[in-house]
Amino acid sequence: MLKPLFRNNSSLLFFVLFLFLSVTSNAQSKTGAQVANGFVDFMRSSSVVSASFVFAANDASGKEVVSLKCSLVLRGNFYKMVNENIEVYCDGKTKWIINRDAGEVSILNNDSAVPDPSENPLAFFASLKELYSFPNKSTQKVLNGVKAYGVSLTALKGKIAAYPVINLLTEENGRPLSVEFRGKNGFVYKAESFRFIQLTGIVKDEDFRPNASKLKGLYINDLR
Repeated sequence: MLKPLFRNNSSLLFFVLFLFLSVTSNAQSKTGAQVANGFVDFMRSSSVVSASFVFAANDASGKEVVSLKCSLVLRGNFYKMVNENIEVYCDGKTKWIINRDAGEVSILNNDSAVPDPSENPLAFFASLKELYSFPNKSTQKVLNGVKAYGVSLTALKGKIAAYPVINLLTEENGRPLSVEFRGKNGFVYKAESFRFIQLTGIVKDEDFRPNASKLKGLYINDLR
């Protein structure tokens, strides 16, 4: 299991996965369970999704240590994430992390049996009800003229959760306005300014693997 951010920045990926929260209930009040279950149902029913978002991280003192614009294409356990520093490709079995600043590409096995957001996102979110407690009701506010629903998920005692607290803020239809993860190290990771679409065209397996030109001139660090 990867350590919570920043092992090669690959764990940035899991933030974007909350993009696709879709709440199935039309009631005025939504529970944490509805948000989580709606997200899992939506993920299972979506074939391919393309997303972009802004990611930022603050250290324990509140100082911002990174701010990145990210994009991601997701198809089940296949994904491709790109930001100005890192490119990550995963074909469900193998993960390639390209760090051009360091001049290297790290190659790892992708353990789909581990419910970790950076290893197997769908398994992680499907296990949320086993790892976190959900409030009976969500909070409601108006943000920039948009009705928003806030939910705070807290890790259950005795459970090993990568992030003790997950704070979600979504629109009426479940689209996220912001997602905040609070790490055990005191860091706060936040993703916001989401844009996403469901792709209707065919995305091939090869699209989730870097081609030879991407790896040219880089040091190959094979950790499989």
